[in-house]
Amino acid sequence: MPQPTRRATLAAIDDRIYRLFRSTLHEHEPIERVIAGLTRAQNWWAFASLAGLIADNKRRPAWARANAGLGAAWAATKLISCSVARSRPNLHDCQPARQNNDHQSFPSTHTAVSFAAAVVLPPLLPRTPLIVLATATAGGRLLLGEHYPSDVVVGAALGAAVAAPFARTVASKA
Repeated sequence: MPQPTRRATLAAIDDRIYRLFRSTLHEHEPIERVIAGLTRAQNWWAFASLAGLIADNKRRPAWARANAGLGAAWAATKLISCSVARSRPNLHDCQPARQNNDHQSFPSTHTAVSFAAAVVLPPLLPRTPLIVLATATAGGRLLLGEHYPSDVVVGAALGAAVAAPFARTVASKA
């Protein structure tokens, strides 16, 4: 299959899945506000992990490594998103919940950091709630129309991959 046709097919699949997710919440403002609040809470990962670093003297080395893993996932995602400069979804027939005209859609930073947390923090915090929060964050980014599905999938994979080496050192220090 020639490359341009393949790209067009992948973009069409991305658009179709985006529309499917976004249409479930389109014009349901109260639900959109709740999901937006939950996904914005993901911005608190850094504060929560820094609080663990400060408050948990016994496991401070593990918290330091976990913070390094979260920071590395964030930095890797930002580096890629600034390099790729993909615009966020803005389809005329299926608008996002809020307008954000930046060019940092690919990959999803919120998703990457939340999946990095689900990989790196389980020796310090319960695994199941972290996985649920990461999955909810990824779904929320789609439901709000902030990202295309490929942005979220790549963000999840990138966050988990970057965090994995840190997770081994966190587990050895926890």
